[in-house]
Amino acid sequence: MLKDIKTIFFGTPDFAVPTLNMLLKETNIIAVITQPDKKVGRKQIILPSPIKKVTVKNNIKILQPQKIKDNKDFINQIKDLNPDIIIVAAYGKIIPKEILDLPKYGCINIHASLLPKYRGASPIQTAIFNGEKETGITIMVMNEKMDEGDIIAQISEKIYNYDTSESLHNRLSKIGAKFLLKILPDYINKKITPRPQDNKLATYTKIIQKEDGKINWQQDANKILRQINAFTPWPSAYTFIGQKRFKIIQAEAINQNPKRQEGTTFIYENKIAIACQNSILLIKKWQPEGKKEILTTDYLFGNKNIINKIAI
Repeated sequence: MLKDIKTIFFGTPDFAVPTLNMLLKETNIIAVITQPDKKVGRKQIILPSPIKKVTVKNNIKILQPQKIKDNKDFINQIKDLNPDIIIVAAYGKIIPKEILDLPKYGCINIHASLLPKYRGASPIQTAIFNGEKETGITIMVMNEKMDEGDIIAQISEKIYNYDTSESLHNRLSKIGAKFLLKILPDYINKKITPRPQDNKLATYTKIIQKEDGKINWQQDANKILRQINAFTPWPSAYTFIGQKRFKIIQAEAINQNPKRQEGTTFIYENKIAIACQNSILLIKKWQPEGKKEILTTDYLFGNKNIINKIAI
C-alpha cells in the first residue's frame, strides 16, 4: 500500500538518513528537499548534506531552496508534484502553511523527544544535559508553529549514564525510522486519531553555540559530566589551562571533596583530575589544542607541569 503513496521528504543531517533510506524502500519518493550545500570545517570546503548524498545516489529529484517562506517558485514546484504526504525529519527550517496544506495526508514530522517536552533544535543534547532518564520519538502532524502539531504516536527510549549526544542521536534516528514505518499504514488508513499537545507542559530547547561548551568549574562534577556528554561530539566541552584549550572527551564524576580550589588540576588514580564543587572530575581522555585525542595517563608523561594549574 505504501508504494502507492506519493511522498516528498524534507531532511538535512545524519539524523534523517535512516528515515529516508526506509522510505526509499517502502514508499514512492517523488522528491527530496534538503538545505543548500554549505561550507564546512576550517578550510570552508563546500559539501552536500548527508541527505543530498543519499538522494543523488538513488537518482531521486532533489530541491535545495535557499528559503522556502514566501518562495512562490518553490511552492509551485511542490504543487506540481502533487504529493500524497510530506514527511519531515530534521530539515532545519519552518515549513510554511501553504506547503503543509497541500498533501491529502498532511505533513508529518519525526521529532527526537517526547513532546511537548523539548521542542526546538536541540532535544537530544538538552535531555542529556538536564539529566533526563528517558527521551524518545514523537511523530506528529505538522502545523505552522514549531513542534506544536497533534501527536500521532510516541515511543520512549532510555538514556544511559554513558550516553553522549552522538550515541543517543544514532539510536533515536534508527528508532524513529522503524517507528514511522510501523505506524504509517494505520495513520494513512485513519486508524489513528492524532491528539493535541498540552501546551502548558511544553518546554523548549535552543540552538547550541560553540560557547556553550565552556566548563564552569564552580559546579558539581556530575553536572559538568552531563555537559561533556551532551556536547560530544559538538561543540565539545572545553576548558583553558594557561593559554591552551583542552577538549574533554571522556571523564568520570567522583563524589568526593577534593579539598582544593575549584578548577585546580591534580593527579588522581594516575590520571588528570580537576577539582569541582565538593566533587572531582576525573579526566580519562582529552584533546589538547592542536593535538590529537590522548589518554591523560599518557599525557602526563613529559607534561607533569600541567599539575597544580587552574583551569578556567
